[in-house]
Amino acid sequence: MESAWWPLPPWRIFFSGSFAAIFWLKKRGLMPGLTFSNELISRDEGLHCDFACLMFKHLVNKPPKETVISIIKNAVEIEQEFLTDALPVKLIGMNCDMMKQYIEFVADRLLLELGFSKVTPHTSHVIM
Repeated sequence: MESAWWPLPPWRIFFSGSFAAIFWLKKRGLMPGLTFSNELISRDEGLHCDFACLMFKHLVNKPPKETVISIIKNAVEIEQEFLTDALPVKLIGMNCDMMKQYIEFVADRLLLELGFSKVTPHTSHVIM
């Protein structure tokens, strides 16, 4: 059961920056077909991750806290690096620093869902 849990929560982090960028387009009324598809995909990915978090709570032999936090932190670093490359210029209303903070916010929410404490000092997100 442990191996079934591992891939899902980091995917919430890996998708978070891309979903946020597409929701940014939606907020501006751009690319309605893409943004509608993004809503459906985002909802489905959220359900997958919610299920994985529920499954994690029922594990008898949970991985050590340090292991879980390390996986989440690594996922944050990977997603932040990807988004820094994908958004090299600041856009009106969205920039790399805001996106990095949002990715950390998503990771903290995930850690809370898994029953752990937040690892970054941010209390809210600034993108959506």
